[in-house]
Amino acid sequence: MIIKYSGWDKCDFSDYKKLAIKYGFNNETSPFFIEFAMNNGAVFDFFILRKNGVDVGACCVDNGWLCNDIKNPKSQTNDLPLPKYSIMPPFLKNIRCLMPFKSKCFALESAHILNASYKFFSKRKVAIAKASTDFSAKTVSTRNREIRKFISDGGSFKSAAEYSENELYDIYSHLYSDRRSGAAALSPVGKDFISEFKSQIVGDIALINDEPVAFQLNIKSLSNYGLFVDFINIGYDTKIKKHSLGTLIMWRNLQIVESLSADHHAPSVYSFGMMSGEYKQRWCNPVPVGKILI
Repeated sequence: MIIKYSGWDKCDFSDYKKLAIKYGFNNETSPFFIEFAMNNGAVFDFFILRKNGVDVGACCVDNGWLCNDIKNPKSQTNDLPLPKYSIMPPFLKNIRCLMPFKSKCFALESAHILNASYKFFSKRKVAIAKASTDFSAKTVSTRNREIRKFISDGGSFKSAAEYSENELYDIYSHLYSDRRSGAAALSPVGKDFISEFKSQIVGDIALINDEPVAFQLNIKSLSNYGLFVDFINIGYDTKIKKHSLGTLIMWRNLQIVESLSADHHAPSVYSFGMMSGEYKQRWCNPVPVGKILI
């Protein structure tokens, strides 16, 4: 009853995908990633919003929550290397509406949701990477000097696109496990995701003497909303103390994301997940996400 009263009607995935491609999506709401989850056993509900006979919005719902919300206790996408912090469903620009589904991570940039709170009932913030031009001249000089030193010591960078799916998986698994004391980097379905969406992986891999030593896993989506890149996780060789591998690869990839944004003539959002940890204070700006009040 609440759903119907708020103007939403049930639809199928093809309706959702059509509107996502028409209006836009980010990584959390990508119809391609959602379809992959469905092909691997997830069962979602889809809803469409109509105003004056026009389809103006759509959403994917996972057990009563907007899909890919980190706070959903019954999420069906936890085994996928996807972000779950800033949900941006496809909407016609400037739409105002009620949202009858749960979310604690609704994107500020999305439609104007009448029952969303970004201040009083939600204190969550996502970490959005600063532009390279936002850093001080001293910081930029330091980062560039560190990269030159790394290269002079036998270091190099190679695009993730130059590796096969299996090579990427093996590199990431090894370096992630090294950093996380043997923890597994990806589930079996997560490995399949990397294979399926290799072209959506953004950035370089750092090497020393041609051996991979750092890999920051970044996933991208390009839509009519713009370019969205999400930092999923990072692995690096913890035995190497001479160079700050995490800093090196993050600086390198920030520049790559900016170049990609310019190539596509698209605004970009490079997210580091939730605003937590000291390093994100240096690298990112905090942006609030909303809670849907139902």
